[in-house]
Amino acid sequence: MASPHGRIVVKAGPFVNMEAELLAPEGAGWRARVAMLGRPFEVVVSNVDLGLEPPPPPSVRIRAIEPPRDYEQLFTSPDAVFDPPGAVEVRPGPALLLTSGRLLGFDPTNAAFLDEDYAAYERTVAPGLYPSWVCLDVGSGRVCAVRLRFADRPVARWSVAGVPAADHLRIASRFNTPPEAPFAYECRGFAALCDADAMTSIREHEDTLPQSVLDATAAAPDQALRLGDADPAPELLVLAAHDGSPCRSWWGEDGDGNLVALVADLYNRGYHRARARTVRP
Repeated sequence: MASPHGRIVVKAGPFVNMEAELLAPEGAGWRARVAMLGRPFEVVVSNVDLGLEPPPPPSVRIRAIEPPRDYEQLFTSPDAVFDPPGAVEVRPGPALLLTSGRLLGFDPTNAAFLDEDYAAYERTVAPGLYPSWVCLDVGSGRVCAVRLRFADRPVARWSVAGVPAADHLRIASRFNTPPEAPFAYECRGFAALCDADAMTSIREHEDTLPQSVLDATAAAPDQALRLGDADPAPELLVLAAHDGSPCRSWWGEDGDGNLVALVADLYNRGYHRARARTVRP
């Protein structure tokens, strides 16, 4: 515990690594004496810079955006969203087991950079086995969207699935994207959704996972991939999507703000053959 006339090495801030003699508490820190250029100076150093308090959690003001298309309509009447008619088909996909309810979206062929490029979404759902529906771009044979359903209630609004602020800022810095931009994860052609509990197994299989994804999606572009022989084993919902672009997921909420769905929008105009319909006012 800090006390007057105690000495402490400053941990951060403009006086980092200097030895400070604490004189008296002042505001959210201490008035202290430090030596600079061989002369003593009195300064005020915050408790955080002194290492006496943890730094506040990072925060970021993220720009709000509207979803690029009507996801309710997409999964019920795709011809109302994309041209030409029949360009997108909706079909049941594999169910996904969530053991903790913390969802992660990532590119499974980029598993070697799991900790650098990705993070679990901030919001959570109840653990359980959840059904999925897949929108298949018929022309390319690839997935352009997938939906997980958590409750059988209509969606009142959609919002971007984000990650905790510290992860958001870290990933934005890594890819040189504006920190205020809504979160999107790196996707180099394949996408996956899984429970965050699977991250340990993903790291253990990072060398073999890319080939496993290629083998699985050669049979169908949407597959449930199990990692290991445990029961239950961690599962990945893997999707052959496009030739590479950032991917964004959207939470669907009911009128009371409860999560009822998650949609991963994987549409890439430069790759998928379907074309978004122009909405006339």
